[in-house]
Amino acid sequence: MTAAQATTGTTAQALAAELALVWGARFGAAATVDAGAASADAGWVVTVPFTPASAGQVTVWFQKPAAADAMQAGLKLEVAPADEAVLELLRDVVGQAAQALVQKAGVDGVTLAPATAAPGPPPAESSAFEITVGGKGCGVQVVAELGAAPAAAPPNSRRLEAVLDVDLPLVVRFGRATMPLRALAVLGPGSVIDMGRSPDEPVELLVGDRVIARGEVVVVGGNYGVRITTLTGSQAIPSELEARTA
Repeated sequence: MTAAQATTGTTAQALAAELALVWGARFGAAATVDAGAASADAGWVVTVPFTPASAGQVTVWFQKPAAADAMQAGLKLEVAPADEAVLELLRDVVGQAAQALVQKAGVDGVTLAPATAAPGPPPAESSAFEITVGGKGCGVQVVAELGAAPAAAPPNSRRLEAVLDVDLPLVVRFGRATMPLRALAVLGPGSVIDMGRSPDEPVELLVGDRVIARGEVVVVGGNYGVRITTLTGSQAIPSELEARTA
């Protein structure tokens, strides 16, 4: 499927289930998730945006004291963890849960930005749950939004994208001349070859043996360059595109 069909409430419940799985795995014990009571207290708000933005994002609010208590008990710490340690754990847990949610929903072509965390109240219109592991419960309130994934590019478009990154040699030809072998044999330093063209005539730009454009010689950053004036088979154009000579 290219888009999640679940309602926001169902998607939030699915995210809460993924949070419980990751939470329990971190603490090495089975975790349960049940309906919880909504709260308006300040806590930790963790957000994971998706790219593209139309694919949605997830936001999870954690009870601040309960999250620290659960971490201390789950990791068997002798002292309460510092706020930054709790935030690092919450960012990691929410990031993993969001990744699992996107994969199970079958939304392809979506990448997750790094999770951010900050103190704050629960998000509006969030679904409340209680995650319990090792006898320690932590209230969470979840908003999970899954939108449409980017449309897959047609096969021809994907092939074209791959070809467009191939480097091709661009050659600038100032002129050409035909000389007998006898004249070529006596060429040396100081020899002058008549190219049979005026200095004001346009030079040719070639890819392989095909002329693709003509232009005038300019100086670009101290180097010779070519300002394209005519594309092969088209009318003259006032283009500012400049191609440096190879």
